[in-house]
Amino acid sequence: MNIKQAFAKLKPVRSYEVLAHPDPRLSQKSIEINFNSEEEKADLDQLIVDLIETMRKEKGAGLAAIQVGIPKRVFVYDGGDEEGESALINPSITYRSETLLEDEEGCLSFPALYAPVNRAEKVIAEGYDRSGRPVTVEAEGFLARVFQHEIDHLDGVTFVERLDEEDKKLALREYFDLRAS
Repeated sequence: MNIKQAFAKLKPVRSYEVLAHPDPRLSQKSIEINFNSEEEKADLDQLIVDLIETMRKEKGAGLAAIQVGIPKRVFVYDGGDEEGESALINPSITYRSETLLEDEEGCLSFPALYAPVNRAEKVIAEGYDRSGRPVTVEAEGFLARVFQHEIDHLDGVTFVERLDEEDKKLALREYFDLRAS
């Protein structure tokens, strides 16, 4: 089956509503995609297309399926001009550099909130592409941050949980103040 035939089988692209903190689903661990299930494989392409559309609409750099209420272990990301948009299925980080970089981080599930988070400068992630083929992706800088952030989501961890207790309290206070206004 060629790409045209595969996309012809897809339903119209839709954009999901992104869950916002404190939705309890954001703390849920995601379930691995079963590539032996024909039904699950068929739904996967549609999910990826819809997640990419949602990420674009929300102007995000990455989006985990759990952020739209789907507890599947998949995330999409924008790899920039060279790589474009892609997905990583059943990902895990197999290497983190010892060098940490602190940088402002935001999240579509915490609209308008940014806080400095320490992340590994470089990571290697392993998982599967949308066809079920194993892939290894090396990422550094901003893309490494995106991978760590999205894989955290799949593990039920939000970026504010990476802050020390005092910074976490301040960030959450700011977030709830922003939502109230």
